[in-house]
Amino acid sequence: MITIGRPYIEEREEGAFLIASVKDDVRQREMEVWYSVNKEYGGYLCDKLADAFLLLVLQLGMSTGQDIKVEAPVSARLLFNLENTVQPLFAKALPGFQHIKIEAAAETETLYKGMGVGCCCSLGVDSFSSFLKHFSSDVIEGYRVTHLTLFNSGQLGYEDIAGAENKFYETVRSLKPFADEVGLPIVAVNSNLNSLFLDSGLTILHTFVNRTLSCAMALQPLFGKYVFSSSYSVEQFEMSEVDESHMESAYVPLFSTNNMEIILSNPGMTRVEKTKFLSQFPITTKYLDVCWASQMAYGKWKDAGLKLLEGKTKRNCGRCNKCLRTMFTLDLLGRLEAYEGQFHTEYYKAHKDEYMAKVLVNKGDNIFYEELKELISSTGYKPSSKVRHKIFFIKHPYIEKVYKKTRKVIKRLSKKINA
Repeated sequence: MITIGRPYIEEREEGAFLIASVKDDVRQREMEVWYSVNKEYGGYLCDKLADAFLLLVLQLGMSTGQDIKVEAPVSARLLFNLENTVQPLFAKALPGFQHIKIEAAAETETLYKGMGVGCCCSLGVDSFSSFLKHFSSDVIEGYRVTHLTLFNSGQLGYEDIAGAENKFYETVRSLKPFADEVGLPIVAVNSNLNSLFLDSGLTILHTFVNRTLSCAMALQPLFGKYVFSSSYSVEQFEMSEVDESHMESAYVPLFSTNNMEIILSNPGMTRVEKTKFLSQFPITTKYLDVCWASQMAYGKWKDAGLKLLEGKTKRNCGRCNKCLRTMFTLDLLGRLEAYEGQFHTEYYKAHKDEYMAKVLVNKGDNIFYEELKELISSTGYKPSSKVRHKIFFIKHPYIEKVYKKTRKVIKRLSKKINA
């Protein structure tokens, strides 16, 4: 059994902490799980309900077949949905997951009246488009974003715990100029969630959504609504054994509680459509940040990430997969020039034909490449002879090796003859 203790708030020198003990009998581990905020937000931590902690450990229980006992009340709305919809979905989709019992008192009352509307804005394509969608002047009253959020829950790194925390604080600092320009405060939530999942067998892709929304739930007295950025368009829905985000349109709104409504943002937009949408706003040409290099440097691709960071002086390295994909999209949309202040574009421009060939060859195995292929078709672009040449060699790598060796031999012979 997994036992979640009653949450409590503790003020420390470095901030205000929401804490609960989590005891895992199968893993024979007990630890204090915590979320921390600056002291100014300490009064908004949710210690009357264990919603955040239950959502967090749900998959730990399901993956090990352990029932969960909660020593504090849980929002009836969340409890009902976890039991009747979310668990059956996860049990079908995720290998080894079992439907478990949750022993908790159901709180039927609304305990908080939070007026805030939170929205993560790490300035990537998903979060930036979500922010812009929910910050416009025509948003229905009560749904307009009031606070930007940033969470250290795994999306900034999860294997190198100290490195992820450093990246978290670094990202909070880099977000400040944008927050000042739009006139919104930043609510930054640090946590030790990465430690909880170490050696659990669950990847960040299995737990990303739950981790993120548990951080928002820790602040239910502040947030009456929370905007969660979709990763995939609803037509890309699939029962994925690898990434729970593929199923998010089915269950994310079901994580709403008695006190906080979870809003899934832009579920009808593909990544290309989000990029096109945000490219209409001049502010994005100053702040768009899609680069994955620093996250790679704090994970299992550390060496590759560090290499990509060499000589980086702009927000985006221009060589990682996310940078290349975004630049290619902006290029096809005729908007790349406007973002040259934020991207190192030299590598992309030198390898554009090669990247296009890669997209066209691998479109069947990659959702984002499939989107780009459709964008290429919609622009009426016809692959050049260079692109077709690259496609041929990607499909026939051995011929490419022979071709390259032959060229080297010819060059050496030419030098000898000319000498």
